[in-house]
Amino acid sequence: MAKKKTKKRRKRKPGELVGRSPAALFRFAVRDLENRGIIDASVLGQMSPEELERDGARLVEAADSPRELVEALPTLRRAAIRLWEIKVRDLPAAEVAPLLGDVLDQLYTHSNEAQRERMYDGVIGALRWMEVPGAEVLMSRFEGLPPTAACRAAVALGLMGRTDAADYMRDLYLAVREQPGFDHAGALWGLIDLHDYRVAMLLVDEFKREPRLPELYDLCVLSGHPSLVPPLLIDLHDSRAREPLDALYAIYWRGGREAFLKAASAAGIGEASIAPLADVFAESEPSQQQMSALWGEPTSVVPDPTR
Repeated sequence: MAKKKTKKRRKRKPGELVGRSPAALFRFAVRDLENRGIIDASVLGQMSPEELERDGARLVEAADSPRELVEALPTLRRAAIRLWEIKVRDLPAAEVAPLLGDVLDQLYTHSNEAQRERMYDGVIGALRWMEVPGAEVLMSRFEGLPPTAACRAAVALGLMGRTDAADYMRDLYLAVREQPGFDHAGALWGLIDLHDYRVAMLLVDEFKREPRLPELYDLCVLSGHPSLVPPLLIDLHDSRAREPLDALYAIYWRGGREAFLKAASAAGIGEASIAPLADVFAESEPSQQQMSALWGEPTSVVPDPTR
């Protein structure tokens, strides 16, 4: 009897958008303008003139002032919201950000849930590029936003480097993590981008939750915190999958051999058991490009007493 061929697992890089939470997809879309341009061009390139007209593109084109453009948002659909966001990004931030804040105050009244969520994404995505004016609007309304929108705001504020939002993000995570779905991932992404030390322990707790957060291993890689070594070792033992191994490799090289072994020892894993894996990692040093471009900066290992 012929052996059944098994499909070889392809190595997946952290950040690859396969089976990711909506928050991770939103972050990818607003991470930088190059990504955003590629996504917008791809989506709009698939739309016919008739479809763009149906979604309200003409209203976007006809808007002659920031107020007219902002007031057109509730009447727009899908593709037109992308066109709207592109046009809004070109407006003076100091002028348009307060108008977008007014929109955020009113969006909860919109009756169509799917349309409402698209508008929240559009407004928060636009504010993400408005530097201080945009961040101030998001900060002033953060606690009043519905959970999904607040988690998108956490993503934006994380990318904008607003460390004063970290406590809000942590509290948001604790408030929404028991709700169905993966909205709480937005708070984790925000804390990761702020390099906040507290995210590591939140990620340790995520290993105990079902269903698993789709990008849990990617977040572990970006955290780089040694406290994640024990749950990753358990996953590696139980699944023999590539993802926990990649995360352990990243943590080893970002924290060093001593911190890696110490973290394993604290979980009752003796050096004799873990040293062979550390030796394998030591033989394959990552490139500087991989360290900086793929993994980014590790989150702080030492708690900040001011927080």
